[in-house]
Amino acid sequence: MSKNAFGIHFGATSASIAYVDPTGYPTVIENKEGQYNTPAVVNFLSPNTVVVGDIAKKEAEINPGNTIQLVLTLMGKTDFAYNHQGKDLSPEEVAALILIKVTHDAADLMDTKVQDVIITCPDDAGVTTRRAIETAAEVACLNVLDVVDESIAAVTYYGFTEEYSPKNVLVYDSGGNSFCATIMQVNCEEMSIISSGCDADLGERQKNFQCSYIRHCFELSNKHTNGSGDGT
Repeated sequence: MSKNAFGIHFGATSASIAYVDPTGYPTVIENKEGQYNTPAVVNFLSPNTVVVGDIAKKEAEINPGNTIQLVLTLMGKTDFAYNHQGKDLSPEEVAALILIKVTHDAADLMDTKVQDVIITCPDDAGVTTRRAIETAAEVACLNVLDVVDESIAAVTYYGFTEEYSPKNVLVYDSGGNSFCATIMQVNCEEMSIISSGCDADLGERQKNFQCSYIRHCFELSNKHTNGSGDGT
């Protein structure tokens, strides 16, 4: 095991990586583009060139046929994601390219090796999806310490487990292609999921949901500020 373990959020639309800094605070690491989130997009720009992240996302607009997006939704469900130069690539192999991009950027920025990782997954992910995530990490030459539910990662980050009195916490994740909600019971000794639900394929409905949510927040803001929009 290396000196530092890193946490990776591997989502349907983006990926990010974090570590616990010397002060004990979880810190997200920027990629080479100076962003905290790397689009989970892979583009086969040419027979010998593969790009990941922002460049791939931009290429998708003009070259969608050579672009793979939402690969997480395929993991554990199919063995085929893309045919590149006559070779069939699995979702795990494509996902590995994203993990390589994220971890290599972090290693370069921090001047350290990224080896041991904990990866989050949707709460409703089945055994096959979790195994597929582990396989992708292994293809990327990473040592997977654990694959944990996103809700558990969120609760741990926000320090709810530091409270000594048990409480129920609602964790929701409005992702790029999904909406998940989990009710958890947490205390200083353990975390347990009471109930969890997820719609993992919202598609265009997600845009409608986000627009409705933004409009609702704007209306609430106007209501509490008498239409001035000043929330101070």
